[in-house]
Amino acid sequence: MSEWTQSKHGDWDISLEFGKHHENEVRQIFEGDGTIEVKADKAWHKTGNIAIEYKFRNKPSGISTTEAKWWCVVLTNKTNPRKSDAILVVEVIKLREHLKAMFHQLRRVNGGFKNASRLLLVPVGRFLPITMKH
Repeated sequence: MSEWTQSKHGDWDISLEFGKHHENEVRQIFEGDGTIEVKADKAWHKTGNIAIEYKFRNKPSGISTTEAKWWCVVLTNKTNPRKSDAILVVEVIKLREHLKAMFHQLRRVNGGFKNASRLLLVPVGRFLPITMKH
């Protein structure tokens, strides 16, 4: 069976089998196929960056020490931070590889509680390509 099928209206639709495969893949992420670390970023509208902690009080933390399989960033709504504009999910191993490769190109700042965290600022536009690396 083909991965893609053409509807009677000439539009291309994803086949049911293909769609169900990816539904199951997403379900496994959220229902126990490994753990997921969830971070919400409410400053991204203002800064254009996603902040990723890698140290706390000069000791490795956050992305450096997580044992989660998946890293999830919630981009909160500008007017209501309890709502989400987007949710990005990437495998931790891919995120670490990408951050390591571009570490010296990223801004590093102090932030979080009492500015005790060291953060990498990843431009939102550079975050998506992380998810596409194989």
